[in-house]
Amino acid sequence: MAISMIGAANSQIGPSAFADLTTPLAPRFVCDGPTDLQPSYDRGTLTVQPGSCWVSGARITLTGTNTVTVPPVASGSAWGVLVLRVDWNAGTAKLVYLVTNKLNNTSPADTSKVNRLPGVMYDALICQVQRTAGSSSATGFKDYRVWGGDGGPLRTTSEGVDTGAGGGWFDLRPGSMIATEDGAFTKLKRSDGKWSAIGTDSNPWRLWTPTLRYYAGSAVNGTTGGTVAGMGNGYSVSARYRVVDGMLDGYVYVRAGATGATWGTGQMTMDLPMQCASWQEDTWSMGHLYTTGYGGDGSYDWHAEMLVKKGWTRGMLWTSPKIDDNRLRPYVCQSSSSGSGGAGTGVPFINGGFPVGAWTFHVNYPVTEN
Repeated sequence: MAISMIGAANSQIGPSAFADLTTPLAPRFVCDGPTDLQPSYDRGTLTVQPGSCWVSGARITLTGTNTVTVPPVASGSAWGVLVLRVDWNAGTAKLVYLVTNKLNNTSPADTSKVNRLPGVMYDALICQVQRTAGSSSATGFKDYRVWGGDGGPLRTTSEGVDTGAGGGWFDLRPGSMIATEDGAFTKLKRSDGKWSAIGTDSNPWRLWTPTLRYYAGSAVNGTTGGTVAGMGNGYSVSARYRVVDGMLDGYVYVRAGATGATWGTGQMTMDLPMQCASWQEDTWSMGHLYTTGYGGDGSYDWHAEMLVKKGWTRGMLWTSPKIDDNRLRPYVCQSSSSGSGGAGTGVPFINGGFPVGAWTFHVNYPVTEN
């Protein structure tokens, strides 16, 4: 059995050995604060603000603003990355733009890829930029710097934690926590290398807009189509959610105004805050519908459920069809089968009126986080 050791008696620590020694002690790349090395893009040029950072044991400071050219794209679109390349053999640190999304984790270094070789060559990822042929504007921009971490999770931008923490851009060990600067989202890297949103004081309930849509004579599409329903005069909406261990947990209340709601014809959906995981075929969320004020023979309480299928970003609304029938049918404010619909043609059935009122749901379904 072979055992090697550095940092004890009779061992010498050079720059490369020091990079290896610090690997389990700190993130490979971390900025001093949210404005250090802050990138921005404008018409083919990336600008990086001055500041300091740590890259695998090397302390690096950029003075003044630094600019890097982003080359135009010949056809289609392409993503590129801006990195701070630290080369231990050359003893240099410089900003480099690469049109690639490939990583290199094994020696020797590959200058065409993003290298992650502490003590040899390390490319600290600052941001991603997407350019499209014929345009100098950025069609995509993602800031992947991290900072902070003393006594809490590392911080990053909202686009960083929503996309990078779901993939491999963040070079962080299992057990690492990373959150948006405003604390809206916190993720933990599990032992299998995947990231999960977790419930902490930095992962509070977040708002979303539960827009209702009706589909007339068309079948419900869980991602596109439909017509936005008018909510009328004096309507009320409240919707909040959070994601913990891959499960979205949310509460929603949508009440039409006393007059003027236009919920149209055909089946109806409600917009959701995140897409349902592709591995879950169907889910059902329990709810309630209270109909009142839009004609008919009275106000009623109805059992309701929301169907959310894999890949959907909208939930399909279902209710009991009649007051004495507990079977579920797709909710319809008024039927489109006869063209114009009208009072007394909806599901649930309101004699001489429309089933318009207040929806309440506890929404719960799995989401894809990586």
